[in-house]
Amino acid sequence: MYPRITRLFLILDLVSTSACRAGSFPSSQSTTTSLLHQPAFVRSCPAPFTTSSSTSVICRVSSLPPPVPFPALLTAYSDSRDRVVSVEAKTGGYADENGGTTGGKGKKKTTVSSTRAFLKAIRQKGSLAIRVKGNKIKLSGMEKVESDKTIIGVGNNKATVRGGGLEIKGVSNVIVQNILFADIKGKKKDAISIDNSKNVWIDHCDFTKTNDGMVDVKRGSDYVTVSWNHFIGPHQKTCLLGHDDDNGKQDKKHLTVTYHHNWFDGTKERHPRVRFSKLCHVYNNYYSENQGYGVASTMKANVLVEHNYFEGVDRPTLVGYGTSGSGKLDGSAIGTNVFVNCGRPETKGNVDIGPPYNYNADRAREVRNVVRDGAGRGLN
Repeated sequence: MYPRITRLFLILDLVSTSACRAGSFPSSQSTTTSLLHQPAFVRSCPAPFTTSSSTSVICRVSSLPPPVPFPALLTAYSDSRDRVVSVEAKTGGYADENGGTTGGKGKKKTTVSSTRAFLKAIRQKGSLAIRVKGNKIKLSGMEKVESDKTIIGVGNNKATVRGGGLEIKGVSNVIVQNILFADIKGKKKDAISIDNSKNVWIDHCDFTKTNDGMVDVKRGSDYVTVSWNHFIGPHQKTCLLGHDDDNGKQDKKHLTVTYHHNWFDGTKERHPRVRFSKLCHVYNNYYSENQGYGVASTMKANVLVEHNYFEGVDRPTLVGYGTSGSGKLDGSAIGTNVFVNCGRPETKGNVDIGPPYNYNADRAREVRNVVRDGAGRGLN
């Protein structure tokens, strides 16, 4: 049904740390380039050549500035037992806006290894860094997290939360890092639900065997970064952005979220599925054998998909899905992605705004290895 794209490489000359817009996805006749919002330029690509079974486009790429390794971005505190990543790291996305996301910044911290201690800590008012140790935390439902919290796994990367998930609802300034979320059971139970909240960073976590969503963002939430996570299939509903077609009154001009350096590993769909977003920025993610689709833009959302690596995805990007009307999915940036054994991506128009923050984008052709090496738990 979809033509196979064996390889698509685009090399960029980047003038600033912000990534640029590239030419629209090539047809069999021509390729065009467009300059939008960012102070950068792109060399135009030659027209692709087409056979009965494949389309190939190869563009020459000049060097990008090397990405800053994740640990180099961090300020950390430590003790004699564990290295604990602090809360002053740049997130590479929307969580850097609105004053930034610092979580439990400060001297107050606690280490928890039991369900009871964990629940007491996340419910506590005020700034607190919660160090999660071991695999004995078992939740029975969605447990609310208060504002100004860092929840980070420590101790040989074995920190695990099972059974239920975290509800980040009506709060602000929350960081979740370096934890495995697994065996989340029951209807409408997500591993992490971000609801009407601001400045949230979900980073370097693993997600598997979740009944509903893995990381869902909804009800007018803003300034969220989802980065360096490993979403492990088989699983259907991965990352939802905007929960309902009838919630536009609350969601329009909101739902500003960045997804970068995540590994969508055999998960079926919603990477993410977007409604109404003022801007959803999707860059440097690795999509592997996603049987449903990669990214879907619906309900007049603005979605920018750039510098990602798609492999074995029949429908890498969609415009409109199910009963949801179409959104924008920037056609001028689609050529910056790599597609290997994929169907043709869908695009519509150009996004209304560009990302307001600075970020370093890895070359799309390097994303597969970079993300496989770095996504998921591994901060200590």
